[in-house]
Amino acid sequence: CNCMENTVKAVCQFNDKAGLSNRPFDDKLEASFLIEEALEDFDRLDVLAALLSKNTLGVEVKSSSPKDISRAITAIAMSEDCKVSDNKRLDKHVDAYVYTVGAMRKLNLTPQEIEQSILVVNKANLKKKELGGQKDEFGKLMKPEGWEKFDPAPKLQEILDRRKARQG
Repeated sequence: CNCMENTVKAVCQFNDKAGLSNRPFDDKLEASFLIEEALEDFDRLDVLAALLSKNTLGVEVKSSSPKDISRAITAIAMSEDCKVSDNKRLDKHVDAYVYTVGAMRKLNLTPQEIEQSILVVNKANLKKKELGGQKDEFGKLMKPEGWEKFDPAPKLQEILDRRKARQG
């Protein structure tokens, strides 16, 4: 089985089912999603939000959440008339994918464990849709009530624990 193809296919299917694949490409939005994920669980976001709030472009930082900070960063970084080619878009997102896989590899995960982790998170994301999760103003699927029992954290921890056992 070519599992990598299957994980990419599974993520594509999620995006299709969530109605995200047929939305027009939005450079600010796509970049903000990457930044939002990178900022999750950092503990000094209030400081970053305060710094960003001092911008002179009139960009509002609504809160110190990763989502609001990432939206502000992209609004500050990209003018309304900025044009990014599809070639540059593809290159930057392939680079992000390569970096992401590399970062998971630095957690001493095998390719199979990385693939399992992708499928675990993708399955949890599909539950958001099945449980009637609403989309925010940017089309991102939010966690609906009752989603907690589908939280991928315990299954991801199992993968990390198996890694530890494998390492001895």
